[in-house]
Amino acid sequence: METLEFANFKEAFRSLIIEDEEYVLVRHTLDLGEETGFHYHPEADEWLVINHGNFVAKLGNEEREFNLKRRVTAVHFPGGQKHSLVALSRFSYFVLRDRKDATVYCEEEAVF
Repeated sequence: METLEFANFKEAFRSLIIEDEEYVLVRHTLDLGEETGFHYHPEADEWLVINHGNFVAKLGNEEREFNLKRRVTAVHFPGGQKHSLVALSRFSYFVLRDRKDATVYCEEEAVF
């Protein structure tokens, strides 16, 4: 699972966004114990951009726990790859996709 660290959100978005390209930016909040469920975006790469929170990110068979405190981190979910989040605390984050694309939810978590 590719991750990058930045000094602040401005630096993160400047680094992740290519000028004159279209992007989708959405802000989400997950409550303690809430999960996004395994899903994927057939064509869009997705970056989770966050600076505070305790959560587990899953990408395929890989699982990684994050406990962030004021450190801007971007987690990359490549297009077509199944991923999910599990909140270990309440947290808000940005989702940046490199294009508009469908969100396809998976019926079974273990299917990769």
